[in-house]
Formats: sequence, structure tokens, C-alpha cells
Amino acid sequence: MASGKVHHCTTVILSIPLGISVGIWTTDPLAGLCCFSGCIFGLWIHPDLDIDKYARWPWCTYARVMWHRHIWSHLPLLGTALRLAYLLILPVLVFNVFVPGVLGSPWALWLIRWYGGWFFVGLALSDTLHWAMDRFPVRCTFGAT
Repeated sequence: MASGKVHHCTTVILSIPLGISVGIWTTDPLAGLCCFSGCIFGLWIHPDLDIDKYARWPWCTYARVMWHRHIWSHLPLLGTALRLAYLLILPVLVFNVFVPGVLGSPWALWLIRWYGGWFFVGLALSDTLHWAMDRFPVRCTFGAT
């Protein structure tokens, strides 16, 4: 199992070529930036938020409900979607109360699907890397002297 520092370092290393390749592949630099941002965001909403020492607001309830390395928290895509839904449910509800109908407009739905989708891809790849490093440990010596 890799340490937190190794998880973070590999996530940063993955994010740069991932963002560049998505930007080139889609011919949309903003899509590449969203994918890069999603991967970097994986440093803050990573699968280990189910550990008590990370249980700060808003993750207190999440850490109490999920036990560490459970399939619901660590499985790529499923864990990613659950953490993102947990994080976004309250802001989306509040936004819909104060600005009703905006998130349901065709333009907003297209933006959310396209750029939000690339953000999710980056975040999911960050989680997949985390999962693989927990599953198949590799000895890394970043910065060792």
C-alpha cells in the first residue's frame, strides 16, 4: 500500500499528461483543463476520506458511514461518483432554490455534460490510480536520499 505522499505525487504526475492529451484529443483546451482540474481535485476528495483522521467538515458523516477500503468508497467510478454526489448535493439544492431552472436549461446541461464529464474523467482516473496503487503496491522512493 502506498503512502499518502506517494498517492499525491503520482496524482500530480498523472494530471499533466492527462490534461494535455485530452486537450489535444478533443481539440478543446478547456476540456483538457477540466480533466487536469478533476485529476488535481482528486488530491482533496480522494478515496481515503473514509479514515477518521480526515473526518473534517464536510466529510464527518461520510467517514462515519463508510468504513475504510469498502467497495462503496474505494472502487473507481462508484466511489468517485458517490463522493462527488455527497459533495455537490447541498450546493445544487441551494442553487436551485435561489436560481430555479438555470441548471435545467439546455445550455447549462450541455456545459455540465461536456466539461463536467471531463472533470469527472480526471477525478475518476485519479481514483483509479489510487485504487491500483493500494491493490498492487510498488515501492517508490520519491525524494529519497
